[in-house]
Amino acid sequence: MAQRGRAHPHAAGDDPPPRRERARTLGDVEKEHILAALTRHGGNQTRTAAELGIGVSTLYRKLKEYGRAPAG
Repeated sequence: MAQRGRAHPHAAGDDPPPRRERARTLGDVEKEHILAALTRHGGNQTRTAAELGIGVSTLYRKLKEYGRAPAG
């Protein structure tokens, strides 16, 4: 009896597909978004926080987590 259903995606002798790089996490995307906004605003944290809809203290905490908090 013939087997029904989907054929195996990798027939015998085929090489497996190349491994993908690690998927970006939500944290990765958030960091990129925050740093891009900070760049757009020339490093001004007040304007950056306003654009992102977060408080300045939240932005500062995030930047500190990223090792990007200003000295002082």
